[in-house]
Amino acid sequence: WIESKDQDPSGGVRLIQLADVGDGEFLDRSSRFLNDATASRLRCTFLKPGDVLIARMPDPLGRACVFPGVEMPAVTAVDVCIWRPGKRAADPRWLMHILNSPPVRGELAGLAGGTTRQRVSGGNLKRFALPVPPLAEQRRIAARIEALFTRTRRARADLLRVLPLANRYKQESHRKLLD
Repeated sequence: WIESKDQDPSGGVRLIQLADVGDGEFLDRSSRFLNDATASRLRCTFLKPGDVLIARMPDPLGRACVFPGVEMPAVTAVDVCIWRPGKRAADPRWLMHILNSPPVRGELAGLAGGTTRQRVSGGNLKRFALPVPPLAEQRRIAARIEALFTRTRRARADLLRVLPLANRYKQESHRKLLD
């Protein structure tokens, strides 16, 4: 638990919070810090690039991203779970995509509890089981998903560019009809 009293605005350790964990992307929004001595005293786990960060609270619960690294040592707040892949266990990008899928999100939501704020416990996350395909297949799946996301982003950008043109065409056509 890293409380407000543990934080130090001039500290050299970045505190990664829920706001930093996007749905498939690291958002890099928070700007909280602590010093090295406090991080050691609290026995914080320092993040490494490639760690998968999983939000234990909404919105949405269970969202995940791959930590790309930041310019300084970093640790997480208690509501962000760290999954650190072994060299042969699972591909971080595959795990992130699987965790962000609707079926898995639904299962994680079923594990959540709390009266005022829903949260999935670290213990439930550690016991959560997923079928894991061979590493080569995980990488193929992750690459395919990312290719589809790239196509979707491109299509949205094209649509945003075309909509104003279509509206202008409609207005010009309507004016010509009235003339």
